[in-house]
Amino acid sequence: MTITLEKLETFLGNFLRYGVLSCALVIAVGVGMSLSGLGHGPSRGDQLAALLSGKTTTPQPPLACFAENSLGTCLAEPDSVIAVGILMLIALPILRVLLTLLVFIVQKDRPYIVISGIVLTVLLFGLFFGAGVHG
Repeated sequence: MTITLEKLETFLGNFLRYGVLSCALVIAVGVGMSLSGLGHGPSRGDQLAALLSGKTTTPQPPLACFAENSLGTCLAEPDSVIAVGILMLIALPILRVLLTLLVFIVQKDRPYIVISGIVLTVLLFGLFFGAGVHG
């Protein structure tokens, strides 16, 4: 099975294009939910009013919802919807490299298999073991 370079570039370009548009849509839905006050918990306006009045609230990390609740419950939380969109955005380049690696495996193109494998390993290592910048 031979995949031409032009077909591969077109496929990967469309994959990234529609992937980014999907991420933007999910994030926009989350922002819209947050601004409109939809979802569980206090709205952004309520949180701002509490902050300005001196009442302290401890916000829950957006992805903590998934550890404690069902997917449906979490997707009713604006912060969780936005977090899912950002995670999708982070996953796109990793999936692109994975797809490219699979194409090179099918084509049995060993030098590019090795290069793509190294790039995928570096991306995954950075994702799981990367340290944040601390001041």
